[in-house]
Amino acid sequence: MTDDPINLVLEHLRALRADLGSVRETQMEHGMKLNRLEESLAGVKRDIALHAEHLAHIEVRLDQIRGRLGLIERRLELTEACSPSTS
Repeated sequence: MTDDPINLVLEHLRALRADLGSVRETQMEHGMKLNRLEESLAGVKRDIALHAEHLAHIEVRLDQIRGRLGLIERRLELTEACSPSTS
């Protein structure tokens, strides 16, 4: 009779060990997925920063073109002295 309770405890311990192994495996999978998500998010942030930089360069170039257009208009006397600037 003493073997039965010991065997029962051992069975429970084995089941717990198997469950714990499964939990560890799942945790490792989640960790790997989280790492991939973090890498993807870093890539998205990098892309956004590159697009913002590109947009800033375009805005600077557009400002330069506006300035040059203003000079051309003034030299050709295409602007009226009283009209407000529309920028």
